[in-house]
Amino acid sequence: MTDFMYYETNCTCITIDEWYRLMKGARKCSYRRLVSRIKKEMPSLYHELALQFYSKHSINYSH
Repeated sequence: MTDFMYYETNCTCITIDEWYRLMKGARKCSYRRLVSRIKKEMPSLYHELALQFYSKHSINYSH
């Protein structure tokens, strides 16, 4: 099975119930690894989100 990344939505386009549905079963991930994967697989999103700049919020996320 090949994992691939795709952009589905953002938090301004969905309700809180939809957010919880999407996050059901989500696992923690390394912010650094996530940014690296976005840069590799979705370079335009990487630049649009300005992920090349330092973020003081770069911690592990669990949703």
